[in-house]
Amino acid sequence: DLHHHRARPLANALLNRYLERTLDHGGLAALPVFLSCRASIRAHVNLSRSETAPAQREAHLAETRRYLKEANAYLTPPAPRLVVVAGPPRTGKPTWSRALPPRIGAAPGAVILRSDVTRKRLMGVAETVRLPQSAYTLAVNRKVFAEMATLAARILAAGHAVVMDAVYGTKDERDGIEAVEARANAAFDGLWLTADAGILARRIAARSGDASDATVPVLTQQLSAITTPQSWTRIDAGGTPATIAEDAARRLNLHVMQGPD
Repeated sequence: DLHHHRARPLANALLNRYLERTLDHGGLAALPVFLSCRASIRAHVNLSRSETAPAQREAHLAETRRYLKEANAYLTPPAPRLVVVAGPPRTGKPTWSRALPPRIGAAPGAVILRSDVTRKRLMGVAETVRLPQSAYTLAVNRKVFAEMATLAARILAAGHAVVMDAVYGTKDERDGIEAVEARANAAFDGLWLTADAGILARRIAARSGDASDATVPVLTQQLSAITTPQSWTRIDAGGTPATIAEDAARRLNLHVMQGPD
């Protein structure tokens, strides 16, 4: 219903919250058929209304045709796609990873996998609970990225698109997610966000109420340790969230998508 009423971003947010709570990524394979069935039922209802309410007949028939068009479109989803949004803390990865998914892949958009959320789930705490430094050891990091790779592979196998949100600051981490894409034979886009260290530090100081545990010392440490991918698309993340998201959309050849195709 959200998708039909041109609220695809809200439909995408609802899907992602459901998947974060249930981890029912395997069910995505049936989603196109489910959406098509629901659209067909809505079409039938509107057709019946056109027969019992002559004054609104043309409006109901137009809505019927629109639902039937959507029912057919749901059954021919685009091929799965893997988009990685990476870079140091506070480059705006969460903002991007929410703005881009509604425009990517099968309805109602791509599934978001965030390392911060995945880490908190593996540690058995809520998103906004701060974790101790022991939750950020090399061993835990490997577990987090392995879990994200497993989920991404499952989502791609179900025919759905994925947007990954994580630092991906080492070559091994980037090689791991690129291997998932290669095995799935899916389209791949790696976006590397950059911004001045002073801007990132100010954003960290102003942050509240999200899943990230990054502090200014953590930022300083990561900036000295991470390596920059050479083949990924570099994007300046020093601007406003809106302009940055639009820049990313252009780089990915995405069009504005707020309702059904």
